[in-house]
Amino acid sequence: MAVCAVATAAASAAASAATPLLLNFRHLEKTGGTTIREWLLRNAGKRPNIPRREQRPLSQRLDGFVRYYEARCFWCVQFPELHTDAAKRACADLQADCAGRKKRVYGHEWRVAGSWRHSRYAVEWHGGAAAAFFEEHVFGQADALKRLYAAHNGTAASLVVLREPRAHLLSAYKMWPPRGSGAERITFADWLASAGGAQTGMLGSRACVGVTRERGMRNACGCGAAQQAEAATRLARYDIVGVTRCLAPDVLRELEVRLRWAPDPPADARVRAMGPDGRPLHMKLEKLYEAAWSERKTRAAQQQPAGWAALNASDQARVAAAAACDEPLYRAALSRAPEDCRTSVA
Repeated sequence: MAVCAVATAAASAAASAATPLLLNFRHLEKTGGTTIREWLLRNAGKRPNIPRREQRPLSQRLDGFVRYYEARCFWCVQFPELHTDAAKRACADLQADCAGRKKRVYGHEWRVAGSWRHSRYAVEWHGGAAAAFFEEHVFGQADALKRLYAAHNGTAASLVVLREPRAHLLSAYKMWPPRGSGAERITFADWLASAGGAQTGMLGSRACVGVTRERGMRNACGCGAAQQAEAATRLARYDIVGVTRCLAPDVLRELEVRLRWAPDPPADARVRAMGPDGRPLHMKLEKLYEAAWSERKTRAAQQQPAGWAALNASDQARVAAAAACDEPLYRAALSRAPEDCRTSVA
């Protein structure tokens, strides 16, 4: 058995060395990105994800998952040949921070320059600094990255997920309710006026959307025709575009195809599968899972996001107005989803 294990490990290492992989995952806030992240971590062997009755290793399809707080350093270390002058300056400013970071469990061997040539990485671009760096320095290098990886018989791809705009706003408000500062009081209507078009703003080339305790999520750039056009153009350049309500299994299945992964063995697929609550299915009682999925399908059929029914007519109108700017972008994302997802989700 030991010989078999060594042989399997050697075969896996050889396959990794022959087929380098990079997935740039643009994790937009409140779009289900945690589900994607957790699934990718399970593919990198970085989550305790086997029921006790099945003490065996899952097949590992990634060598490393780079979290957003290390993503900028990863780019600076691994791809100097793709740095623009602006990226060189940004990386110079980050040099001390990158060198001083302790090695984290998610980072693996990314600090070794050139390790991308023999490694399979997924990188999470999320949050203020990492997201801004990605939009400014990484996004425009997508074609160059593909050529670089193709020259080494590898694959480079990008992923983004969008959410139904009304549901996105309500989820953001629930996550980060604005507290105001001092005697200032920010009403729900006030907040909506500043948060509209958030997903459009997140996909723009400028750092438009941020989150603070005082004001919650805010789109500082507003949302007009120019922002919509830029976001639509940038969305079209992503290799994989998903929508939140069709993450599992649709987006995850497409990731397997685009990353050229062999399908999971049935036993691994069952353990690694993610439920509608963003947790692996084996961690939930089947009865609870079925109830959650049934409720989710009902909302989708009614075209109503969670919490919508609790709003009065005036607030529903305000949410719809704030969400309107993101609607064209969401429809574009939905058009790239599998057919069963397009027909069941508004």
